[in-house]
Amino acid sequence: MQPPSFESASETGELLAREAEVLTSAKKIALFAAGVASQRFMAALEEQQEVMADLADMIAQVYALESALLRARKLASAGRPRQKWRRQ
Repeated sequence: MQPPSFESASETGELLAREAEVLTSAKKIALFAAGVASQRFMAALEEQQEVMADLADMIAQVYALESALLRARKLASAGRPRQKWRRQ
């Protein structure tokens, strides 16, 4: 498993390539944090509510980032014109 890289996106021509690299790095960071917490607290991890809450927040943010990236790719590949933001 490679550590996250924060260098500029390679010119692969892939749609939203830089954002995909950020997502990959975020996933690796979340997995690393979960592994460190697991090694540090072992069986007592379930009692560490603040650590578990932070890990849950990280995982939720990774999920949101991945969902947004997939939606953006889907909209871009459909060739839909940009839509204006609407206040609700």
